[in-house]
Amino acid sequence: MTAINTGSALYDNVFNKPLDQLVVTDATRQQMRDTLFVTPLPFVTRVVFLSTPHRGAYIAGSWLAQWVAGFVSLPQDILKSSAEIITGNPGAVMWTSVDDVQGSVLQMTPGNRFVKSLSAIPIAPGVRVHSIIPVTGDAPPDGQKDGVVAYDSAHIEPVDSELVVYHAGHSVQDHPRAIEEVRRILLAHAAEAHASGITCGSPRQVAEPIE
Repeated sequence: MTAINTGSALYDNVFNKPLDQLVVTDATRQQMRDTLFVTPLPFVTRVVFLSTPHRGAYIAGSWLAQWVAGFVSLPQDILKSSAEIITGNPGAVMWTSVDDVQGSVLQMTPGNRFVKSLSAIPIAPGVRVHSIIPVTGDAPPDGQKDGVVAYDSAHIEPVDSELVVYHAGHSVQDHPRAIEEVRRILLAHAAEAHASGITCGSPRQVAEPIE
């Protein structure tokens, strides 16, 4: 969300009337604008995805995850603004009650309208992209999972690099190969920053990519 321009893609998932035409308070309208119309942060020039469920996490669709999600309450300000939107704009919103407002678990279920729209939005131009994706089995990674996310959900194109960590679970951030890959990326980033005139300590040798 720090490196994409959503345009109206997320908003259009829920509303069939322009934001400026909705009958809501100025505070609610601004909250919707801040939440549903995302633009890239200008200082984010490189992102590293670790076990990232771009197309949803299959475990979010399990009965256990759905059951647990039922115990989670949305913040009161979200519930209040949602009720305001629904009551003031009949026919303009796809919700019929506040019960239709989904939390993060439901939104990350593969096939959910939100995650489908989000995954279709490309990374902003000029942002370098790296993926570190664990799978529990051997090569090739296609069709495999990490216990939470499928490789097909975590894999995106184009990227500057992708490292598949075999025989690893979802918490890949503590795996030695993932740690070394993050180190390589950070050193490459530091070297590029130094070459462009940004000084952050002395320049260091950049490690070669992991095959």
